[in-house]
Amino acid sequence: STYVHAMTRVQCRVGFVGLGAMGSGMASTLARKGFHVRGYDVFPEGTNPTRAFEGGVMRSDSPEDAARDAKVTVLAVVNAQQADEAIFGAHGIARSVLQGSTIVLCSTVAPGYVRCLSERLSREEVECNLVDAPMSGGTVRASRGELTVIAAGSDKAIGEAAPVLEAMASAVHVVRGGVGAASTVKLVNQLLAGSHIAAAAEAIAFAARAGADTAQVYNIIVGAAGNSWMFENRVPHMLQGDYTPHSALDIFVKDLGLVLDEGKKMAFPLPLASTAHQQFLMGSAAGFGKEDDAGLVRVFEKITGIQVKSDQYVRREENCSLAGVLAAAPDPDPKGALEEIRVQLGAPNTKKLVVLDDDPTGTQTVHNIHVLMRWDIDTLEEELICSKPGFYILTNSRSLPAAEASALIEEICSNVKEAAQKVGVEFSIVLRGDSTLRGHYPEEADAVGQVLGQPDITFLCPFFEGGGRYTVNDIHYVADGDTLVPCANTEFAQDKSFGYQNSNMKMWVEEKTNGKVKASDVASISIEDIRTKGATGIASMILAMKKGTVAIVNALNDRDLQVVAYALMKVEAAGLHILSRTGASFVSARLGLEIRPPILPSELHFETWNGKTGGLIVCGSYVPKSSLQIESLIRGRSGFLEVLQLHVEHALRSDDFQHILSDIVRRADLALSKGVDVLIFTSRKLVAGVSKSESLTINAQVSSALVGVVQALQTRPRYVLAKGGITSSDTCQKAIGATDAMVLGQADKGVPLWQLGVDGKWPYLHYIVFPGNVGSVDAILEVVTRWSLPPKTNLKDMLLDASKNGYAIGAFNVYDLEGIRAVVDTAEKCRSPAILQIHPTVLKHAGRTLVDACLSAARSAAVPIAVLMDHASTEETQLSMCYGMDAVLADNSSLLFEANVEETSWECHLAHEHGMFVEGELGRISGNEDGIAVEERLAALTNPNQAVEFVQRTGVDFLAVCVGNVHGKYGHLGPKIDLDLLRSIRECVPDHVPLVLHGASGLDPELLQSCIAAGVAKFNVNTELRQAYVDHLSAFCTGDLLAALSGARAAMSEVVARKMAAFG
Repeated sequence: STYVHAMTRVQCRVGFVGLGAMGSGMASTLARKGFHVRGYDVFPEGTNPTRAFEGGVMRSDSPEDAARDAKVTVLAVVNAQQADEAIFGAHGIARSVLQGSTIVLCSTVAPGYVRCLSERLSREEVECNLVDAPMSGGTVRASRGELTVIAAGSDKAIGEAAPVLEAMASAVHVVRGGVGAASTVKLVNQLLAGSHIAAAAEAIAFAARAGADTAQVYNIIVGAAGNSWMFENRVPHMLQGDYTPHSALDIFVKDLGLVLDEGKKMAFPLPLASTAHQQFLMGSAAGFGKEDDAGLVRVFEKITGIQVKSDQYVRREENCSLAGVLAAAPDPDPKGALEEIRVQLGAPNTKKLVVLDDDPTGTQTVHNIHVLMRWDIDTLEEELICSKPGFYILTNSRSLPAAEASALIEEICSNVKEAAQKVGVEFSIVLRGDSTLRGHYPEEADAVGQVLGQPDITFLCPFFEGGGRYTVNDIHYVADGDTLVPCANTEFAQDKSFGYQNSNMKMWVEEKTNGKVKASDVASISIEDIRTKGATGIASMILAMKKGTVAIVNALNDRDLQVVAYALMKVEAAGLHILSRTGASFVSARLGLEIRPPILPSELHFETWNGKTGGLIVCGSYVPKSSLQIESLIRGRSGFLEVLQLHVEHALRSDDFQHILSDIVRRADLALSKGVDVLIFTSRKLVAGVSKSESLTINAQVSSALVGVVQALQTRPRYVLAKGGITSSDTCQKAIGATDAMVLGQADKGVPLWQLGVDGKWPYLHYIVFPGNVGSVDAILEVVTRWSLPPKTNLKDMLLDASKNGYAIGAFNVYDLEGIRAVVDTAEKCRSPAILQIHPTVLKHAGRTLVDACLSAARSAAVPIAVLMDHASTEETQLSMCYGMDAVLADNSSLLFEANVEETSWECHLAHEHGMFVEGELGRISGNEDGIAVEERLAALTNPNQAVEFVQRTGVDFLAVCVGNVHGKYGHLGPKIDLDLLRSIRECVPDHVPLVLHGASGLDPELLQSCIAAGVAKFNVNTELRQAYVDHLSAFCTGDLLAALSGARAAMSEVVARKMAAFG
């Protein structure tokens, strides 16, 4: 049904009557989701009809006009009187409504009224359906399409209205009982909602009268048993003294009146509802009826002289939908301003960009840019005159106390200023900071001003799309899937050193400056400004700003930032002194760099540079996301990872700590030298100080311990991955001794990849800077898997493990790249080992290229993959040694027993000298495979006693047997596998020699499992795989070649997946 709804929306005309506070949002949502909406407001000067018309709703002159040709007409009017007038009035809906269409009444009215309305429509022969569908949720959720709707009516009516209801609501509850039943449920809701608002107002006023801090009371109650949704939602309005009508007080005068009327009809007492109704009547009588219903508290303020409003209250913004925000925003510039920026970078008056990065993670959006870790005059002069448009200076100031950070920034700015004067280059400073608002603001900005003069405008732009950081309506969000979470509601705002309370950037500035800069004085550049005015309009806005202004940059994508960056370049060229504190995305925009996909090790000739040692992963970040990522890494790389934990408590208190560090270093060196990856991470329990400075000191001690371990290592790792900003900086500079690096790009989305310079203990090392707050739970696991040294495949160990654990490994014959990809990709998806087999006739056709492709795929796979030469002669065995294959099937089964033993023994001798494993074959299998045919009359079953002798005399590593299996297709009677013979062979042959069964094509899963139980550890599969390939190409050979090959690969993948499942 969802598919049908999606298809019909663009064709469905909807009439909408009632564009008040709720209705305008509901109508705009329908228009945004593809419905053709015509709207009419019952009050010509309605609450906010303009917003609806601007949101894509077409204006109508009457309810009659709105409903004309509409399949569904929605009424969102205040009461029953307005509903009657809208339907039956002189220009009512009844005059134009289509036969068989549906009227949806969303108003809160008496249940009896809805039933009477249905009867009247029938009586007056208005042939339409009626849905009783009151809604709840408020104006904000109405505009987002997140209302709760309670619906009742006939099945046909509900079905017709469903697409419209689902578009307006996040939850639609259908209740039985016919029209009126939904309105009954809505009155129950209103009884509770009104009583809760009245109770919330009374409670917080009581607290104020008692002299309590109302903001503190609120913060306590929302986490206690006395909390309610209305208390949590309405009391903030009271604490702010903000009574902008999201839901007017008079609505509850009406709705509780309806509740009491229903109670009278049923002779049912309603003492709470009656008392709450009296409170709302008092509020209305006092003149607060048109204001927000939270204004009910003003009755208590007026009577007692108290004030509930609190300057200590910090508003907690609500979550919202990213998809909804994107849909509601004006369309972005389709091309951005990247080309214009690149042209401007070549202009003589464009300033060199100097990015002061408070930790190493800020390079997560750039490539081919230099990072300096020293700032002497000579080094800065060289960088200022080079051809690149900018460079980074890694300050790592986020790890320092505020005073030290300020002093460092002043020192760096003084050196940059002196160097720039010497070489005659003008420059612009960007303070790259955390996209979740942690760091030394305003201290670092003030320090820049001390040296370079106070900027004309300071811009704050924390947007970073790669990390899911968006700024909309001056509120900064962190994305969690499609949900945008205000940043003050996240774990990042609880940081012991840099915590904060405000998500609204203007309020955040006031908070961080301790009131020196008032929120009301902070300017902003909105999404609407960027997307409707363009760079020229933004430049005009900036030039009109008062000197010394702090301005917020809102952004939803990188193209928004490009427009702003270009505007800033233009005003700088006009002489303005600009200072920006930004996330990573602004820097790439200002440097004219497009976002590139992550770099793979294969693109860097990684093996040539880095040898065969293990990689080093160092984690000091303690944020919850880092902990989850480390847990995933340990699970996912179990058996391929040396895990070494450094306990923070030991680092701070233990007298024996040096001995502990020495042991970690010894174990790490040993593992790295063997090609095993090493994880060194701090214990996950955060140890914090009682103050910001003490917490930073503890961080420094922990980082120092990690640095000590890395400094002491003797083995150069293949690469280093450092998790967390402080850890990345200290490991790079203090432990390795690097003084500069080139940003190659990203190892993963939002994860910088550097190549260190010539200085330090490990020159030109590939260095992955993994931010603490970036990536999915499996992100580190995925990066480490790509960058780690693939383990040398030991086919015998693979098969012995299969025998031990009751499963088998599939050996699949491949003919080209499509077959290789089908096997390896499926094996990775199924988390299963596999074997790629090449038949001699295929090798003659494809040559060594096919072998190299198999070996490359096997070595880069995330699961164990071996490559085996199938049915090889002595000559082909020697060839497979030269090509570096893992194993060979020495097929001398056509010879008599003694000759078979002699030839196989010789091939085992050759292969074992080259580190290859050998599969021998005893018994003769009939059938046809790739040009080699054995007649059924020549087939011979394996003799168990001979099998023991064969294994002992030849030294084969695994044994292929004949127990009724055949190559190719089985006859019309099906397979006749002698399981008793197979069990007998397994009992006779030593356990360290796994058994192999050729001809697994055509064996059903139950029979395969019986063979595994009888001792088979490897099955050969050729016919089914080859047939799937040929059949697909035959069927689609006249179409696009790539599509045909892709489809053929998918067909083979299905066979591989099915076999792997059957093999256990």
